[in-house]
Amino acid sequence: MRFISSLAVLLLAGCATTDAGPQLRPAYLSELELAAPPQAVVAGATIPLTLTNRSGQAVGVDLCRGALERRVAGIWVPALTAYHPCPEGLAPLAPGAQASGVAMVPSELESDEYRYVTEVSDVVGTPVPQLVRSNPFHVLAVSAQD
Repeated sequence: MRFISSLAVLLLAGCATTDAGPQLRPAYLSELELAAPPQAVVAGATIPLTLTNRSGQAVGVDLCRGALERRVAGIWVPALTAYHPCPEGLAPLAPGAQASGVAMVPSELESDEYRYVTEVSDVVGTPVPQLVRSNPFHVLAVSAQD
């Protein structure tokens, strides 16, 4: 089931996504790493996600909220928004710590290259959500397995 969230609004507002210049991104974002499995995954499966905070400050994290972006002609575009309510909601992630979660890869996705996007916020300053993107991974469509 698809749910529209504030993340979808952020993604759709930008249409094609590119990495913003350093003047638009808080310094801590370059020290966050969102890792997805590098191997191909089958549509309909789940993938583990790990967010590592190598910055010197705590950040607010909710890996239950996210989206998939698809690379089309070399540009990352929104593919699908996912939202699975976490009982704890936004949780602080201390410097040097990791947060883990699982994301569902929808069965209707076509075979292609994707990445997962989630929000983090600065729990020390203004809690304005920022986007963190995973490494790319390939999705194999269900029909591609036949």
